[in-house]
Amino acid sequence: MKSAQLFALLFIFSFYLNSYAQNGWTKKAKSIYVQGVLSTFSSKNYYSSTNNLLNNGSTFNSTGLIVYGEYGIHDRLNLILDAPLIMFNNFSSTKTVAGVGNIKLGLKYRFFKEFPLALQVDLDIPTDDGINLAQSKQPNGLGTYDWINLPTSDGEFNVWTTLAASQSTKSGNTFASLYTGLNIRTKGFSHQIQAGFEIGHLFWKKWYVIGKMKILERLGNGTGATGSFLYGEGSTFTQYSITNIVKLNEHVSLVVGATDAIGIPVKRRNIYDGFNFFLGVSFEY
Repeated sequence: MKSAQLFALLFIFSFYLNSYAQNGWTKKAKSIYVQGVLSTFSSKNYYSSTNNLLNNGSTFNSTGLIVYGEYGIHDRLNLILDAPLIMFNNFSSTKTVAGVGNIKLGLKYRFFKEFPLALQVDLDIPTDDGINLAQSKQPNGLGTYDWINLPTSDGEFNVWTTLAASQSTKSGNTFASLYTGLNIRTKGFSHQIQAGFEIGHLFWKKWYVIGKMKILERLGNGTGATGSFLYGEGSTFTQYSITNIVKLNEHVSLVVGATDAIGIPVKRRNIYDGFNFFLGVSFEY
């Protein structure tokens, strides 16, 4: 198994854990929003830490069931939960392993009633020690089986802080958001900074189309223990996505979309190249 295949696994997690809205609005007191999606990714093309595109031969596959929720503690204070309940990872040359991804638990506070400007702080909580070994399907030249680490959790505690501002037209059909955030990582991993925007429109009072772009950049070089590259150390990218939300009735909506990464303005480093597709349903009360 080529070591380059190991470098980008946390890039997949970043798609899972950051595919939801970053905006300045908050839910009303005692209201609740829950979204569950099935997400899938598959690719053999990898961008190295020097931005070179490589074909690794063996295809990496990852599928996850992710639940996201918001609860209105107050009109201007919301509780946030983002949890990959189960993830399945494998290479085409290995068996499949499963586990629970990092769980994000946070609070979002809106500063002004008249203007949607909000600060969100998320505790990114690991669910294991970051070790999840998958056995190769075929023995190596010595007749033994190789083992490769395909973690579903990075094994380290993070704190995300995000500031977001939003605005909409008088009708509320068209809206936009800008945001920036800082991720403080532990165990010697390099901290990260992100920024992005979202633009959306409601068609025929039933169909939301939302376009998003996000950049992720590292701050300095990590000093973590040997093997920290397994967990997205040094990964950078520009991510874009399209999300469709179709209202089935007053409370239930269908959610479908895709994410990918491009090399402008931030180059793709230490990531796999390919689309992440997701399909799910949301409930709002």
